[in-house]
Amino acid sequence: MVTRDQNLAMMTAAALEELEEIVKGMKRNKALGPDGFIVEFYQAGWHFLGQDILEVVKESHRHQKVWTGLNSTLLLLIPKSAHLEIA
Repeated sequence: MVTRDQNLAMMTAAALEELEEIVKGMKRNKALGPDGFIVEFYQAGWHFLGQDILEVVKESHRHQKVWTGLNSTLLLLIPKSAHLEIA
């Protein structure tokens, strides 16, 4: 169960410092989505990306809806074969 205090904390808008702490703490060499940008891109460019990312988070919070594109997934099937031929 979520307590009243936890619920209130979740309902407050995110701060730039909170987002930076989250991004800086992410595992390296991972892509966050189908755009192919790895975590290191966001970590290295935080000084110019941070404010824009914060605006996206605030907009989602204001409208209580996440942009469809942010919630998309790209699946790639990789064949598992000892005798794979690449054309």
